Amino acid sequence: MASKMHRNNYFFLNLGFISAGFLFYLCWTQSYTTIRATSSAARKTRPLSNLSKLDLGSEGDVTTPAEGGVPVPAEGGVPAPAEGGVPAPAEGDVPAPEGIIIGPARDGRVGLSCHQPVTTDGRFYKEVDFAKDDEDWEKKSCSPVLTLPDPDEFYNYVETPRLQCEIPVMVGGKRRSTVIDGNKWVCMSKKFKVQPDKCVVMSFGISTDWSFDDEMDKKYGCKVYSFDHTIHKQDHERSKNLKFYSLGLSGTTRTNKMGIVTIDRYINTLKKLNLENSTIDYLKIDIEGSELSFFGDVLYQTPNLMKNVKMMGIEIHMTKKDHRQRFWEFFQRLECLGFKVIFTEMNRVKSNWFHQGKKLRSMCYEVVWARDRQW
Repeated sequence: MASKMHRNNYFFLNLGFISAGFLFYLCWTQSYTTIRATSSAARKTRPLSNLSKLDLGSEGDVTTPAEGGVPVPAEGGVPAPAEGGVPAPAEGDVPAPEGIIIGPARDGRVGLSCHQPVTTDGRFYKEVDFAKDDEDWEKKSCSPVLTLPDPDEFYNYVETPRLQCEIPVMVGGKRRSTVIDGNKWVCMSKKFKVQPDKCVVMSFGISTDWSFDDEMDKKYGCKVYSFDHTIHKQDHERSKNLKFYSLGLSGTTRTNKMGIVTIDRYINTLKKLNLENSTIDYLKIDIEGSELSFFGDVLYQTPNLMKNVKMMGIEIHMTKKDHRQRFWEFFQRLECLGFKVIFTEMNRVKSNWFHQGKKLRSMCYEVVWARDRQW
């Protein structure tokens, strides 16, 4: 009898455990269903309707910047360079450093997310100090240029957007191994009014990658002017909306042995195309270090030309010690003229990377500035 009672007690004990487990499963299933429904509803309310007359495809076609994108060194990453040295040579594309957010981009590609803005004012000045449209920008002076006290100050500026974009779109780029190279971020929010068939793009620096230029032409109907004096091509029309010119960009004018202008100032290029009074929706510059000369010329000699620029995407190169100080002065001048960083990426070529303390830095960044106003 005792043995039979023992077996019955064991049976009911097991039945209790099974019942408790079944109840836990039901509760977990209900919670999971609720979370999925909430997430799905949140995704459906993303502000993609703000873009009028521009077909960006489905919701998944747009990559929204993710927070926390500041690069940090991966364990066992690139060794820090010696004083005045350069990072260890390790050419080629590599996966994003630990801490950089990777997410789905347009056309199913993988894109590098951008950092979120942290303030409504600029890094150096308050909104009230920014240049106004009715001012003569050649006479505009902000507070004295700040010297660069610490390298961290420089990289904090480069890696921290100050302007929010509701509809960021990655344009162009080619897949190289596991990464996309040559892409540019463009803000398609209503604020910047990038209108199909009316937008104007100037693209300096092509090499072999036409993806950005072609897409701004074919998908968005922009009038695109492309420039590169290093690829040995004659001036030609690549399409109805895309014209190529064998011409470089700098802060001075240079000619070859036959007296033909091969590199010119921004103002001269605009005059050549009758665009000095036209709105430039996107100014793309990737000219391997000559951006310093461009900045020095346009920001101080012809700053009024910048009144007509909505967005400016530039690959900045810091291959010498004094480059940071020179860029630092230009960054402040840009902000004085109302331009704020809206997108930023660290260049993905590993040979440009180095450690600064515990932080992974690069000698090359893709930075997009936008003029903070309603267009």
